[in-house]
Amino acid sequence: MVTSGSDRRRFELRLPDLGEGIQEAELVSWRVEVGDRVKEDQVVAEVETDKAIAEIPSPVSGRVVERLVEEGDVVPVGAVLIAFEIEDDAAAPAPAPPGPQLAASGRGLSEPPAADPGRAASGDQPGPGAGALPYVRRLARGLGVELGSVRGSGPEGRVTQPDVLRAAEARGIVPDRVPLRGIRRATALNMARSFYTAPHAAVMDEVEVSELVDLRELLKPQAQALGMRLTYLPFIVMATVKALQAHPYLNSSLDDENQEIVIHNEFNIGIATDTPAGLLVPVIKAADRFDLFGLAREIDRLAGSAREQRLEYQEMQGGTFTISNVGPLGGVWSVPIIRHPEVAILAAHRIEKRPIVRADQVVVGQVLNLVLTFDHRVVDGADALRFLQDLTRYLEHPALLFVGTGS
Repeated sequence: MVTSGSDRRRFELRLPDLGEGIQEAELVSWRVEVGDRVKEDQVVAEVETDKAIAEIPSPVSGRVVERLVEEGDVVPVGAVLIAFEIEDDAAAPAPAPPGPQLAASGRGLSEPPAADPGRAASGDQPGPGAGALPYVRRLARGLGVELGSVRGSGPEGRVTQPDVLRAAEARGIVPDRVPLRGIRRATALNMARSFYTAPHAAVMDEVEVSELVDLRELLKPQAQALGMRLTYLPFIVMATVKALQAHPYLNSSLDDENQEIVIHNEFNIGIATDTPAGLLVPVIKAADRFDLFGLAREIDRLAGSAREQRLEYQEMQGGTFTISNVGPLGGVWSVPIIRHPEVAILAAHRIEKRPIVRADQVVVGQVLNLVLTFDHRVVDGADALRFLQDLTRYLEHPALLFVGTGS
């Protein structure tokens, strides 16, 4: 928006439409101060939506005269963020392009922040706290730590999460209230919506997976020779897809508005991933088209991108079924919450040696606990148990995973 003065004009930059039905965003950091001169297309701010970070560029060249939003504020699309003073004879800004490209939770952790042309031209050097990632800034705000007083230990002096925690401990600060924002806020809203929308039910089983353990040990050297780490998760994904193909209602979603069950013909498997920024669920698209080693590579790629906060927004969309692999964290049983609008989620726990009965003899076996949570509006208990029985059969006898239909 442009308003005229004498020989200068005021231009107000509003929060643009970021797509995907996003209604609001949190302003996580300013890249410019009042009085700074900026150039067209220079990044002036970073905002965060439910699960993504976007850089906001200026469509004009001019001088910053007012910042109307504070870091940490949540503002709706269309709200004025910042105002510039531009020369009266300056070219009017071109029509706004589509919203900024979203990347899940921002840049990679090792990638330095983009240079600020306005500051570089003046020869200013970054001060203490410069370049801290958004989640580090939020932590500092929540703990009352002034980033400018913290000496960073990261690349190029970047302030890291441990730096902020050490500074808080040195000042004797006891954490009290941390704003519920960003990924944590999105997780809270989505979990509550799913839990209170879908009637959750769960079935559990113990699976004797000694053959699976032996097969993995047999294939590990070949995987290592190809430069990959072979975990149990690719086997679980393959077995899940096989079972879903026989039980399509588990690979569906409920269209509440039209009162229709949408049975998906693609098998897009979400992998719940614990990251420093919170829970992210990257999606293996068309998981049925991967072989075992292909799944291992794709899981490793997506999980690495999630933990390093380099996921693209579309890599978290389109899931039809989710697996929560809680085995590395321990625990015996857990009942996961469905990712609405999906209708089921599987929790796979740690494989442990336990006494089992085999041929009327008590022997030591390798046992995996599985929990299937399902939306009882779409899936009946008997159907859920039949799915779990088929899944169990594939995991107990993993050679079946590599047998085709014969057609």
